Amino acid sequence: MTPFTGKTAALFAVSFLVASVVSACGPAEAEAGAQQPSGTPSASVSSPDADPATPESEPSGKPSVASGGDGSSGDGSGDGVGHGIAAGRTTTAVVPLGSEAVAVDESSGHGLSVKLTDIERTEAEPSMPGEIAGPAVRVEVAVINSDAEYHALGASVVNLYYGPDRIPASSLSGSGEEALPDSVPGGQTVTGTYEFAVPDDRTERVLVEIDVDPQLHVALFEGEISP
Repeated sequence: MTPFTGKTAALFAVSFLVASVVSACGPAEAEAGAQQPSGTPSASVSSPDADPATPESEPSGKPSVASGGDGSSGDGSGDGVGHGIAAGRTTTAVVPLGSEAVAVDESSGHGLSVKLTDIERTEAEPSMPGEIAGPAVRVEVAVINSDAEYHALGASVVNLYYGPDRIPASSLSGSGEEALPDSVPGGQTVTGTYEFAVPDDRTERVLVEIDVDPQLHVALFEGEISP
């Protein structure tokens, strides 16, 4: 048996100290290695001072809309203006049925204007299969061209709605119909006649839409048809 000398005691103490340090550090380093992620993903952080994002569907601008008969403006959803051809289009103000000519081209001081020259109750006669004879409304439309150049009217459309809810009236092709011509010469006026099926008891309020050019305003006339 080797005698336990002072040198042996010192070596034993150093070995014990080193073993203690390694034992203490090992678990901590292993734990730290287990918690360290292999890569940290990037994340977007909103600045508290940043403005809320604007939805992509938000339009850059709103189209002009017609003003109501009482002078208030509307978007066509509350007062019924927005049916048919007027939906999403720029319109004139809603004017009474017997109003003077209404300009539909505001890009100049003259241009085209439209007018209801006549609107009356009538009895429709069927002229093709599917049409039914009965009460109707006949509308005569005038297009006035104050320019020197002719203006094409090939895309002209006339619609009529009746009643407080503005129910779309069916267009008739009876003997009284004569559509607007394909164009109006400079300085002249042309007319067209249209018929719509409307019950006799629903003529207390009608709205007439007149569209003579997709690039111009839709004219709106509204009121009660005289007995």
